[in-house]
Amino acid sequence: RNLGGLLSIYELTKDKMFLDRAEDLGHRLLKAFDTPLGFPNAHINLKTGESENTSWSGKQSVLSEIGSVQMEFLYLAYHTKKAIFADKPLSVFKTLRKNKPSDGLYPKTLSSETGFATDERKSIGANADSFYEYELKLWLLTNKQYDGYRSMYEESSNGAIDKLVRESKAGHLFIEDLRNGNSQNRMEHLSCFSGGMFGLGSQEGAVSNPDKQLEV
Repeated sequence: RNLGGLLSIYELTKDKMFLDRAEDLGHRLLKAFDTPLGFPNAHINLKTGESENTSWSGKQSVLSEIGSVQMEFLYLAYHTKKAIFADKPLSVFKTLRKNKPSDGLYPKTLSSETGFATDERKSIGANADSFYEYELKLWLLTNKQYDGYRSMYEESSNGAIDKLVRESKAGHLFIEDLRNGNSQNRMEHLSCFSGGMFGLGSQEGAVSNPDKQLEV
């Protein structure tokens, strides 16, 4: 958020001081990606470069944390013309793609050493939410030139609609969580963004079933 904020101010003011500060912060943050698979650690000491994952996650990588930094770094790479700011963050998506689930719904937490799931929860709520947004928005940010992001989004959005969208007894659609394949029969407030995401994807041509997604 700090990196994105600095880049937003630079975009609005064209004051190079903000870009210089963003570049300095970007270099410091990149050290968090120095892990076995390149998944960034959640905490980093900006002075020493030492980083680690959180204790509450069991020192594992959280999907929304490792998959929600790519747009900011890609934008920094664009303005500084330094590919290093894009290479490490985007490699996270390449690694995730190698172990993609058949339903397009990625685990909330993953091993930072193997990339495999460390829990069996499926959700587009907490600890997962923004990753799915970034699948779509990375494709849009690259002017729809990199189809890999679009195809990841299509797989994930269809997986969410097929596996997570349910209708309540009162006839209202909601998006539930699954644990070990079992329904939790509840919707997190952090899943509420998904209607806008489905709408954006359908309007921008990211999916082959836009009418169905727009209806949801």
